[in-house]
Amino acid sequence: MDYFEIRYENQENNKRYFYQLDGEGIRYELVAFARASQDSKTNYSYVTEEESIAIRKVMEDL
Repeated sequence: MDYFEIRYENQENNKRYFYQLDGEGIRYELVAFARASQDSKTNYSYVTEEESIAIRKVMEDL
């Protein structure tokens, strides 16, 4: 991934963010996420409730 883009109805407001990934670590994160979502017996709690609320606030600001 070289960049990601936040898109709005008015395309003039779209914003591109360039982000260079080093290596292939994202693959491991995707596999961990997929396994956590498929395994209903195990409670994976990588993010605390406080962190989740903070992430939500950042997303709302964007």
